[in-house]
Amino acid sequence: MVTQNKIKGLDFETLHDYFDYIIESKANGQRTQARKLFNELSDKQKNEFFEYVNTAYYYDQHDNNVVGMGAELVNYLTL
Repeated sequence: MVTQNKIKGLDFETLHDYFDYIIESKANGQRTQARKLFNELSDKQKNEFFEYVNTAYYYDQHDNNVVGMGAELVNYLTL
């Protein structure tokens, strides 16, 4: 579980900042780091992460035909 102390220790304000860190790590080629960060989330936080990714990439997928960006990230982190 990622605690508020962990979030603050990384100089983030919210759990969503931590989610962005996971996404940015993967986008920057830091695949192992992204998976490690994801695995630190509790099951409830992982579900929240999935919702966050779906929301964050919804318009990109539909407006810019970036089909599967969110799904690819989730698949990578969970396989």
